[in-house]
Amino acid sequence: MSTSRNLEERYHFFEGYSIRYVKGKNEYDRTKPNVILIHGFGGNADQWRNNASYFANEKKYNVYALDLLG
Repeated sequence: MSTSRNLEERYHFFEGYSIRYVKGKNEYDRTKPNVILIHGFGGNADQWRNNASYFANEKKYNVYALDLLG
């Protein structure tokens, strides 16, 4: 994903698998609600780039878009 300036791409390693996710660059704030975007069959986190960017810009949310395994 070509991330926008308010999103960053990261990886989480779980039981030998590398799982990509995109998150808002703003600091995590436990007082804000989390928005977790999960794609459908045959998709990936890139499908949510506009939505994730919107929620990250609002700065009212902690936003994450996940790539599912498979």
